[in-house]
Amino acid sequence: MKKTLLLFVVALCAFGGDFEDGLEAYTKADFKTAFDKFSIACEANNGDACTKLGSMYYFSRGVKADKQKAFELFTKACDANSKDGCSSLGGMYKKGESVSADAQKAQELFEKACELKEGYSCSVAGSYYLEKQTPEGFKKAKEFFDKSCSLGDKMGCQFAGDLRRSKRL
Repeated sequence: MKKTLLLFVVALCAFGGDFEDGLEAYTKADFKTAFDKFSIACEANNGDACTKLGSMYYFSRGVKADKQKAFELFTKACDANSKDGCSSLGGMYKKGESVSADAQKAQELFEKACELKEGYSCSVAGSYYLEKQTPEGFKKAKEFFDKSCSLGDKMGCQFAGDLRRSKRL
């Protein structure tokens, strides 16, 4: 048991550094090193590394653009509870990129990202409820906008204020 725990801790430390090394390389525009480091960390189920790797494919940073590969990596990232991975995947479902557009699935993903404390996603989730134009929808939208604002998203603060001033609550 002790041996297994020790191996786990050693592996965690080894793979944890790959993500940070990848970030450092990415900020220096060393996309080859970033790609290699993010790939290793993503293989070890680091959701944030999978998100960064997916973004490299999505935005063609050091690799040929491949939206399908980005979609797969964002899915893996979200499954590993990466807030940015869930938000990016939600955006792909919203726009219908590499998948059929699915507003319900997009909303679920933005709500999950919001639960994981990604402020922008809270604003987007709130906007889905706002579109319903019902008293319940306005109330739910306000909850998401307030959370977005509390997480530092200025758009969420503005939407929350606009909704309060609209007297629809």
